[in-house]
Amino acid sequence: MDASGEFVVGLITAIVLTAGVIWRFETRIAGFEVCLGERISTVDARISDVETRLGDRISALSDRVSRIEGLLEGCSAHAGKPEE
Repeated sequence: MDASGEFVVGLITAIVLTAGVIWRFETRIAGFEVCLGERISTVDARISDVETRLGDRISALSDRVSRIEGLLEGCSAHAGKPEE
């Protein structure tokens, strides 16, 4: 084989190896994106669950505070009346 034949074989080998490396990186990146997407979905579901639970607790606490305010207003109104 002469010098130009070796050059062509070397060039083809370099192109095939470069394409193989690029394909390998692409498949790894795609796998990483899928894994990362699953993790993000899991974290998002957990955050939504915490927000729901916290919202329910805040609502219950708000109801209790409203009841206490009503009782205090009633007591202060009763205390302000002169005795007969």
